[in-house]
Amino acid sequence: MAIVSPFGTPARQLRVRGEKRSHLGKKYSLVEDRRRNVLFVSPYPTAAETRAFYAGRYSGDTATESDYSGSERKAIAQLSGMKAYLARNRVRPASLLDVACGSGYFVDVALREGFDGFGFDFESSGIESAVRNFPHLRDRLIAGTISDVDLPRDSFATITILDALEHMLDPIANLRAVNNLLQRRGLLFIQSIYYDNGFPETDSFTDPQSGKSLLGWPAFSQNHSWEHVMIYSIKGMAYVLEEAGFMLNGVFKTAGHSCPIVVAQKAKRGQVHTARQRVIAEYHQFDVGPRS
Repeated sequence: MAIVSPFGTPARQLRVRGEKRSHLGKKYSLVEDRRRNVLFVSPYPTAAETRAFYAGRYSGDTATESDYSGSERKAIAQLSGMKAYLARNRVRPASLLDVACGSGYFVDVALREGFDGFGFDFESSGIESAVRNFPHLRDRLIAGTISDVDLPRDSFATITILDALEHMLDPIANLRAVNNLLQRRGLLFIQSIYYDNGFPETDSFTDPQSGKSLLGWPAFSQNHSWEHVMIYSIKGMAYVLEEAGFMLNGVFKTAGHSCPIVVAQKAKRGQVHTARQRVIAEYHQFDVGPRS
């Protein structure tokens, strides 16, 4: 039976060492969509399955001093890279929406770093967790479906999707909704997991026994978690952004984090293909792909 990706294009199952199981104990496999340059889990989860997973994840989630210290350092590093990119584009810190804000750490730091920060999460349990951690964010956090969020078009100068796009069942629909909320000259920053990551000199993805990187193929397949329903290559990210009306501007790494951040902005007619080729050529080390 032919395998079809969530995008409706042909796909193939990848051979991985060992048996892979979801958090519920169900067997699953990794499948590659070669046309889109993405991997996804099969069988593909339902919305109900993912809601149940995240509701359980956030239940009773209150930040400890240790949690906040680590998350604060990560958010400061992320914002430092973003602010440098904004400065190069002569954009000052302004309105910011953090999509899939989770427990609220990033929005809290963004406010202190000069952004007019707001957060959105698909799960009400995530927002409840964020408010428990940071009561002063109560009026700055929104829960629901992003396409149904009651916000004017072009509301934000900066939108961030950090460690979240790989969890989304329908990334293109969500990115199109994000496109509506981003200002014409605004910038979108996405930090995600890439199976062709070009930055292997990492700490969080290094085997403590051997010291070897866990990134790259086939090591990635052995350390993949079920809730990462769709995994991109840099080229795959460029294609997905194009479908949502964005063009990929660049890629950069933040200190102390293994996964790079891609930057995109709204595309004008005729810009997308040129931008994609420029970025992919500049970051050709990403385009290595999985090996079955």
